[in-house]
Amino acid sequence: MMKKGLICILVCTLMVVSTVVPIAATTESKKTSHPLTMGNTLYVGGSGPGNYTKIQDAIDNACNGDTVFVYDDSAPYYENVVVNKAINLIGENRNTTIIDGNLLESVMEITESSIFISSFTLRNGSGNGQAGIQLYNNNNVTIANCIIGYNVDGITSQHWVNNLSIINCVIHNNSGDGIYLFNFNDDSSQNCFLTNKGINKINSNINGWQSNATISNISIKDCIINCNTLNGIKIGVARDVEIHHNIISNNHGRGIMLWADTYDANIDNNTIFYNGAGGTYDGGILIQSCKNCYIKNNNISSNDKYGILFHESPKNRFIENTFKENSINAFFNHYNNFWYGNYWDKPRLLPKLIFGRIGMFDFIPWINIDWHPAQEPYDIPLQEG
Repeated sequence: MMKKGLICILVCTLMVVSTVVPIAATTESKKTSHPLTMGNTLYVGGSGPGNYTKIQDAIDNACNGDTVFVYDDSAPYYENVVVNKAINLIGENRNTTIIDGNLLESVMEITESSIFISSFTLRNGSGNGQAGIQLYNNNNVTIANCIIGYNVDGITSQHWVNNLSIINCVIHNNSGDGIYLFNFNDDSSQNCFLTNKGINKINSNINGWQSNATISNISIKDCIINCNTLNGIKIGVARDVEIHHNIISNNHGRGIMLWADTYDANIDNNTIFYNGAGGTYDGGILIQSCKNCYIKNNNISSNDKYGILFHESPKNRFIENTFKENSINAFFNHYNNFWYGNYWDKPRLLPKLIFGRIGMFDFIPWINIDWHPAQEPYDIPLQEG
């Protein structure tokens, strides 16, 4: 009996000791308000004796599937971070957990796939082609709840990227574009979402969103995109585009520009107003060299010069939109488009004539007809926030 008792005591002692032995570099500091994951969690900042002082050091010592959690105590962190492992990189608070690129290069480069970035302010990324976040040949990247400002571009990729989601971010005051996706090598990208799980606010950049790449399945939903120098949204060479339930306003050139052989785009339930400064192609929506666009149930008002202008773009449908107080509500230079049930400034008993030009050099005056114009404006709920 005595031997059995001693063995029990020894086993219990070993179990207690094994639960209190610290694991290097994963010691939790006094702050614990953060998510936990299946992998290990490495801490930066805070007061834990095993916490890192630099974000890059924690990433270098992490493994795929780990989480690097960054406290705001030591912010701003003056670093140019390279995320080259499939990890979660999470800040304590997006307003106070600041990574400053110190005007040297991109604040953050993401060179691996399956990355989750959340709750940071990323600022002062500078240099040619540099950004708040630079993406390189990635799959499955989510950028959530971040403030990205005062960089060259906010988020950029000059290579392919698949399954990119940008959720509940504020992207502002970048000297280039808020979001810029471009392929140098004609590689295809797919599934790029500026998504509806949170309100993205994109303002005071050159273009809010610009993509000049072979991308299939772009979705821009539930965003506020305003006060950009050229365009709120500019998309070229894309397939299967969805622009849904956004507020797009006060952009100096155009609210939305689709161009360069983009097709199969749905633009619906947006509020598009006060865009343009009276320039030749300025206004709410410009569709240039595109086809099969479906534009329905948008409030397009008070834009200067056009509410909508389409150029060399056939087989598009304009259904149940509200046009009000634009300098010119609509104009075209291709006759093969369809209009139905739109509201044109006031109730109309007769069909609405839409004037344009066709032929070489647009010499021939032409008309399209909305045979059944609406008698009152449509009610399109505004995005909150």
